[in-house]
Amino acid sequence: MNTFIKYFWIFMIGSSLGFLCETLWCIIKNKKIESRKGLIYGHYIPIYGITAVLMTFFIETFDVKNKAMLFLTTFAISSLVEYLSSYFQEKVFKTVSWDYSDMKYSVNGRINLIYSFMWGFLGIVWYQLYPILLNTILIFLRNFDMLMETTLIWGFYMSYNIIISAMASYRQRNRREGKIANNVLDNWLDKKYNDQVLAKIYVNAKEVV
Repeated sequence: MNTFIKYFWIFMIGSSLGFLCETLWCIIKNKKIESRKGLIYGHYIPIYGITAVLMTFFIETFDVKNKAMLFLTTFAISSLVEYLSSYFQEKVFKTVSWDYSDMKYSVNGRINLIYSFMWGFLGIVWYQLYPILLNTILIFLRNFDMLMETTLIWGFYMSYNIIISAMASYRQRNRREGKIANNVLDNWLDKKYNDQVLAKIYVNAKEVV
């Protein structure tokens, strides 16, 4: 199997399941449905996709099968990805989408021991679940001779989605800092993805002063 195809669909599966998990958690915790999207288009949270790719890579590379090691591997990888994602978002976009500062056992409000433990258990579930989901997708696409074509189409789509989401968020930061639009692209971003639009998508994104 082509390595790119394999890890691309693992990223897609992880990003989609992450959105589902966050939505269900929100319903259980807050008794309501709200947007948990990580990108402007589609129902994806890339941090979950990145974690899924890294987890799978390390688990397969080092042949991790013991449940205790699966837990520790996922615990460490997820905590690192979550911390770095929070740091990146704050420094680049001047926003944060989660803050554990008011909880015990948190590190700079970016990661929390309780949630890291939850990630660890999810890693054990992921180890059992992802081969089934991945093989189902790949078999379906191969049967219709659409594996490479579909992967490329979705690859371009996700690349555009990630880029436009980052550009819109960075332009929002510039607006907050009083930087006026001085080119066609900025004007388009201001019109297409204004603060009201982004507020509906990124409900939990809070400005960092």
